[in-house]
Amino acid sequence: MENKAPLTKTRIVSFDVLRIVAILNVIIVHAASQVFVGSFYSGGWIAANFFASFFRLGVPSFLMISGSLHLNPEREIEWGKFYKKVFLHIIVPLLFWSLAYYLLIPLIQHEAVTFNFMEFLARFLDSNVYWHLYFMYIIIGLYILTPFLRVFIKGASQKLIRTFLLIWVVNVAIVPLFTRITGLRISANLLSITGFVGYYIAGYYLTRTQPKWHPAFYFLVYLAASSATFLATHYSSAAAGSPVELYYDKFSPNIMLAAVAFFQFIRSINFSNLYENNKGFKVVVTTLGKTTYGVFFIHLLVQSALLFGVFGFQLYSGTGNGFIYIPLTSLAVYVISTVIVLVLGRIPLVKNLVS
Repeated sequence: MENKAPLTKTRIVSFDVLRIVAILNVIIVHAASQVFVGSFYSGGWIAANFFASFFRLGVPSFLMISGSLHLNPEREIEWGKFYKKVFLHIIVPLLFWSLAYYLLIPLIQHEAVTFNFMEFLARFLDSNVYWHLYFMYIIIGLYILTPFLRVFIKGASQKLIRTFLLIWVVNVAIVPLFTRITGLRISANLLSITGFVGYYIAGYYLTRTQPKWHPAFYFLVYLAASSATFLATHYSSAAAGSPVELYYDKFSPNIMLAAVAFFQFIRSINFSNLYENNKGFKVVVTTLGKTTYGVFFIHLLVQSALLFGVFGFQLYSGTGNGFIYIPLTSLAVYVISTVIVLVLGRIPLVKNLVS
């Protein structure tokens, strides 16, 4: 049944929960990456592969949430205010945090701090200041396209949107898989529907209807797809004799399936009663949901600071047992980042950089 209602309170709570889970996924994957590239095929590497395989939902989840909110034609948007918000709340923070990483990472790592304006500008324009910030360029690009995508969405039937998404999946997932298996290349000129726009539109499409299946079904699909990621990475890396990240790609069928299944899993849970009747849950979800933006920007500064002992102690995912130290490092990064964001969020001139 098609859901004609605008975003409900339950769905907003679901998105807050999903944002928190998504940012934890991002942090865990980045903590696991400290180990994945080294100590190949050791116990630590196996742990890193496990966490990198089962917690790879961050970027797709954020994109699907954004698509659901911004592509909904029932939600009126004043485009002047919309693009002003894009500038003030996305581009300005991106510039600030890019400059912060450019200057602070060398300082944290006990290297010489220099500033070359032309080098910084070139790296900033090329989304090459620090590796996780590429996501903000994706968001900016999608927001630029949003008015045009809304015209398509408003006039398109559900069937046409499904066809669009099917073509997208074939282009970004099936064709590359076909090429890897057969060695035959299909001309890139035929692949016109590519990139992250599919996740953006999928977020809108999925939230037009209520999930049809029990939450357990979606969770089992997520587990199966993530297990496939883990096993495929494990055995392909063993065969290659070095770490293979092929199956971590955000457009690999296993990652796409896991992300969509988990998105539906969260949406299929009714959080409304808990949200309305449990004040503690309401405060925690609302507060942490609002911090995810700032935590995304700052968390790799914190991870680097922990690695180099800036806080007076050193914490590194590869210190010991990966099944202990990867989640421990991730938790420390998340807690410290959240506290910093909450503090910055109380400073009038600074709060727009983290919210």
